[in-house]
Amino acid sequence: APTVVQACEEEHILLPHPARDRGFPLRIVDLSACPAAAHLPGLKRLLERHSRDRYLLACVLDKAAGGGLQGRLQLCLERRATDADLLTAVLQVAHFRELAGGQPPPDAERVELWLRESLRLARGEARRFQKAMELEGWQISRERMTHTNALPYVLDPDWSRRLKEVDR
Repeated sequence: APTVVQACEEEHILLPHPARDRGFPLRIVDLSACPAAAHLPGLKRLLERHSRDRYLLACVLDKAAGGGLQGRLQLCLERRATDADLLTAVLQVAHFRELAGGQPPPDAERVELWLRESLRLARGEARRFQKAMELEGWQISRERMTHTNALPYVLDPDWSRRLKEVDR
């Protein structure tokens, strides 16, 4: 019998499956459920890193059962996020996992470097990736994703003011 991964590849189905995660499973979460955004300094770091994006990608580090660390990726989508933004986020996740090399995270500083570098790579390849997807027959919407997409976030002007006050 074929494995789930083999079936996905044969049928061209994208399923979140642990065999594809390489130690960094991805979940789409509400911004309020993201530990990296639980405090203003953490939220500010996320927003600064993703200042040009309509999504936030964070890595949550936990203690592994046998010692060391394990990581989970969390994706928060802004209310105005488009299919193209989601593709960029998925591309960033792929680059992040490639930088990690299937290994557990050594420390928070290395994870932050992987997040920044994967974002740089994803931004640089996003349009080419989107064009390649369209050539393969995928329809990529340049408009806002539908209301059925999970848990979008919105930052109002009051949040912007409060984030600026963090540095004072």
